[in-house]
Amino acid sequence: MKTNLAPLAVLALSALLISGCQVAPPQPPAAGTGAEQAQAQSPVVKPDPPPPPAEIPIPEDSLYPLLKAEFLLRERQFDPALAILTEQALKLDDAALARRALQLAEFRQDDAKSLTLAVRLSELDVGDAAAATTAMGLLIRAGRPEEALVFARTAKERGARINAPALLVSWDSLPPDKRRAVASAVEALAEDWPQDQDIAIAVAYLRRAQDDPVRALAALEPVLAANPDEERALLLWSQIKLDIGAQQPFSLLQASVDRNPENEALRLQLARLLASAEVLDQAREQFAMLLTLSPRNGDYLFSLALIELEAKDYQAAKRNLQDLIGLGQRLNEAHYYLGRAHENLQEEEQAIEAFKKVEVEPVLTAHPTESKRPLVREKYLAIYNRLAEWEDARVDPLREKRVRESLKAEFESLWHTGEIFIKRPTIASERRNALYYLREVFPEVVIRLNRSLEVAWEAAGWSLEKLRSSQAYPRISFANWIGGDRDGHPFV
Repeated sequence: MKTNLAPLAVLALSALLISGCQVAPPQPPAAGTGAEQAQAQSPVVKPDPPPPPAEIPIPEDSLYPLLKAEFLLRERQFDPALAILTEQALKLDDAALARRALQLAEFRQDDAKSLTLAVRLSELDVGDAAAATTAMGLLIRAGRPEEALVFARTAKERGARINAPALLVSWDSLPPDKRRAVASAVEALAEDWPQDQDIAIAVAYLRRAQDDPVRALAALEPVLAANPDEERALLLWSQIKLDIGAQQPFSLLQASVDRNPENEALRLQLARLLASAEVLDQAREQFAMLLTLSPRNGDYLFSLALIELEAKDYQAAKRNLQDLIGLGQRLNEAHYYLGRAHENLQEEEQAIEAFKKVEVEPVLTAHPTESKRPLVREKYLAIYNRLAEWEDARVDPLREKRVRESLKAEFESLWHTGEIFIKRPTIASERRNALYYLREVFPEVVIRLNRSLEVAWEAAGWSLEKLRSSQAYPRISFANWIGGDRDGHPFV
């Protein structure tokens, strides 16, 4: 019987391709005669290229897992392949393998594995600044700024630029001891890299968080002296000036906008700051100028309309909202605020027509680390009902005591109940979760929304019968992303 050896040959070839073998060092050339050497001499002597690095053989117990990972990748089974590559990257001292596994983890948006692999790669390749920067960013995202600062220093030592202000995003949630540690580390970075503008801006953020506006402004001065148009420094300078009630807090930002009239991003920041500070006339002027730069930008048009509503210029708000509807952008918001403008102008019929066009569509999805178990939701509802009952029972000491005991029992029961799903939910369980809200929560919510509109309508002095007969309530529909949200269920 003839045996087909082709599959075995393919497998053997694959093994040879991914396995390494020691490369022998190059041998020196054989010595020639004096005449031959003289003929070989050239006026320009080029150095020999460096020898290729010696290949590291793959251990036998890693060969099959790596082969399996390769075939899984070809079949687009990314998560099982990532699990294997991560395991092998932690086992083998191979920077190329760790780098490849990190790229796959980032592609799969798996922050936990990405962080593990970025740390591993940073250890294996002491020149890889990108790995240190990646580890820093992931630790910041995970709310671990102390550890992130270690990799921030590593990245700087390897010559990378870092987003130093991001190191302080979780400042408000840190306990006092961690705040002191983070502050000390940021100040140390500033001492070691005194010319780094990113670190200087981080120091300014830090000092503002420490309620030290004078030193915060002092940290920004050299940054703005070197680059008067540094957007982050300008915004922070303006915010600190607002904090302390300074005169003309936007002067530097306005000067930068004047120097760069085509810079939409900078002008937008100025417009937003002016609006937040309720300097409405200047904010309106800036948004109007933004519209001249981008006439079809619905966000600019919408912001301008909101400012005009705030300034009680309802006719101007109507014009801009109608233009927004004409662009086909932000339609629900435009119809709603157009109805509000008509309402303030006592234009009842037009207000009804605008409100009728408002559509609300909540989208139901599921996140495994956030989804509450149905039992927990029921206990929350029971506690809410007990609290409401307690308010009514305060005039009756006996009833109040009974409700208090019942409330205590509910809290104890909740304490002993697992709050979230530990395992990844199935599509069926996600569907059950959505059905709970559709059956038990949203019907009452929709009724309350309609009642709230009716109360507001009557308070405005308008006819409730006309509202009901015209059915001018916002149209509420529900959509779902069950089984389609990769955060909730990545295997679909």
